[in-house]
Amino acid sequence: MIERIWDFIKVNFKAKIYVFSIVVVTATLFKFFPSPIVQLPSLLICLVFILLMAIFLVIDTVGNLKNLILMAFKAKTEIQVPDEVLNLATKMGVKCNSFKIVADDFNACVLPTGTVLIGDKTFYELTMDELLAVFAHEFSHNRRKHYVLKISAFAFLFITGYLLFHDLPDFMLWYAMFAFTSIALIPFSYYIELEADKDGKSFVGAAQMISALEKISKGRNPNEGSETHPPIAKRVQELKKSDTSVK
Repeated sequence: MIERIWDFIKVNFKAKIYVFSIVVVTATLFKFFPSPIVQLPSLLICLVFILLMAIFLVIDTVGNLKNLILMAFKAKTEIQVPDEVLNLATKMGVKCNSFKIVADDFNACVLPTGTVLIGDKTFYELTMDELLAVFAHEFSHNRRKHYVLKISAFAFLFITGYLLFHDLPDFMLWYAMFAFTSIALIPFSYYIELEADKDGKSFVGAAQMISALEKISKGRNPNEGSETHPPIAKRVQELKKSDTSVK
């Protein structure tokens, strides 16, 4: 029941991008065009969309807290790391210290510490080859230190946003900075996800990667992305490139 209510009120990704973009554009117009003819409408529009942005951020924050709290209390069953997963980790030069199945409908992640978490639905519905494809992608994030790169990119973009908007009034400054950083970080996030797919493909093959993606995204729009992940259709298209075994 709670999940259904939350699915109804959570904010659509595209709606957030439109709102954040309008905040950035109107804040930019307000700063660089000092004429009252430009500044007044820019300010009024910016204020309206800052209000919408604040609402979106509250909803996102509540959602993230909800997920963290639920994850903390979800049942986790630790099992012996499957030999196939352990061998893959060894080939890719990453740690795989423990393997936990989570009672949750989420895909999988590998923590920098080497702990593997996988949702029970994903674990039981995928074949071993498809599971290896999922972990080849996740292991690649650790192998290529993507978490360090993403934190560095966020810091760089946040500072850039501050330098760009620092002389705006405070009530505009922080929203403009955050909106700019959030939008500018999307292409970088997409790049590292596609890089992890490409890296994973070199270890398990494109066919297994595509099959796993199609299964775990069943019921979702393949052409719809998120702040952190490109659309499934785009990922599949990239995996098929330069791979004659996949049509």
